[in-house]
Amino acid sequence: MAAIDAAVATRTAEVRAPTSFVWSVIGALQYVVTAGLLFAGLWIAAVFLLHAPFASVDVPALGPIPTPLVVLALLLLAGFVLARLLGAHAGLLGRRWARRLRADLSRELEQRLRDVLFARLDTIDAARERIARARATIGAWGEKSTSATRSPLT
Repeated sequence: MAAIDAAVATRTAEVRAPTSFVWSVIGALQYVVTAGLLFAGLWIAAVFLLHAPFASVDVPALGPIPTPLVVLALLLLAGFVLARLLGAHAGLLGRRWARRLRADLSRELEQRLRDVLFARLDTIDAARERIARARATIGAWGEKSTSATRSPLT
């Protein structure tokens, strides 16, 4: 477990969340949309409270619609589209970042586990190889000594 903790601690110490210039641009556009929504709200309030004159837009299925409501609807749609674009872009960058983080953690963890766990196995394997060589040497030496003690008639 210490190897896993060390691998995660090593990698997460240098982790920075992704950022993008696109997010700044979308944020600025959202400020513009918010200001436009405030303007549209004041325009609608002025139309109803002050009985100010306003133009209307002819929509085929609905007929004439007051311009302030059209502006409000378009600004709301623009805000929704910007929010969806921001979410999609952040999701894309987040998935890339998570993929890189997972790969780095996996690589670090494999290295640490190989160093800690497999080092013991390497020691055991090396001891087995030494034993096998020693047995082979003893077996070869034993065969030489037995062949020298045999009589030529047997």
